[in-house]
Amino acid sequence: MDTTALLLSRLQFAFTISFHIIFPAFSIGLAAWLTILEALHLTTDRPAYRVLFEFIRRPLRPNSRRGAKLSSAPQALRAFP
Repeated sequence: MDTTALLLSRLQFAFTISFHIIFPAFSIGLAAWLTILEALHLTTDRPAYRVLFEFIRRPLRPNSRRGAKLSSAPQALRAFP
């Protein structure tokens, strides 16, 4: 198999689209799971649900901070005004 521009562009597209499928699905599922954990904590008042919620949410905090910084960026710096 020769590495032509067509083959390389198809490999790049496959790599890109795989990330565009995996990460949103993971984010949506994780948000739903965090909602369930928070609801269980509020209804049962068991601290284990809150501890698990905070443990899972901890790695997501930098992403939410980056999103907040992007939304407060000047209009000229945004990718989609």
